[in-house]
Amino acid sequence: MAFDIDPVLRKDCHLLGRFRYAYLLLYRHRSIPWFILVPETSETEVVELPHDDQLELAVLDLDRTALSRDYLASLTNNQDLVLVRTVHRYDEILPALITGEVDAALVIPPGFADTVNGGQPAQVQAVIDG
Repeated sequence: MAFDIDPVLRKDCHLLGRFRYAYLLLYRHRSIPWFILVPETSETEVVELPHDDQLELAVLDLDRTALSRDYLASLTNNQDLVLVRTVHRYDEILPALITGEVDAALVIPPGFADTVNGGQPAQVQAVIDG
């Protein structure tokens, strides 16, 4: 039986990319973007997934605020996304993707916290090799 993403989830999200074992979705939310990793598996609990089925992530936090750190922690606290590298410049992302060190990178722009605290939707960038 072929794997398929739940139709309601598909309707509520943008498909950002597909990895060898999962789909990366962006939930359509007005104020804060939420990434959802949907693994192709019959397992129902994240803790049952082997480490190889987790998305290894690099982050470039250009905002460097408590809110940007909290946002990153909220994305990685469920073990679907594993932070394996912090980069300090944008040009460090591509080599990490090419070598397979990471599956994706998240760029949090400067002004992220000010935008969210001002009640506006904040944007982040996902850089994906897939």
